[in-house]
Amino acid sequence: MHSLNLHGESLRGRIRGFLYYTPDLLEDRAILRTSRRYGAWVLLGLAIPTILGGLISGSWWGARTGFLWGGPVRMFVVASRFGAQLCTAPHRVAAAQCA
Repeated sequence: MHSLNLHGESLRGRIRGFLYYTPDLLEDRAILRTSRRYGAWVLLGLAIPTILGGLISGSWWGARTGFLWGGPVRMFVVASRFGAQLCTAPHRVAAAQCA
């Protein structure tokens, strides 16, 4: 499990965790490719719902609605959903981060 908090909750423990796992993450090509293309993934996540909304409805209003519901609203719901799961986790460290 890759977690910076496994070495303690203090700043020193988190730094130790960061130093321990950084070489592994830097050697993982899939993680590096995904990280380098983060901006493109975000833009695609906004552009695809916009284009589909416009094509399906045949109007600019549909494109705007597709952007709104497929973009920022979706991102907010996903972040809220997974954030809530992390905060209700039984693990002591995960729960402490939400306080």
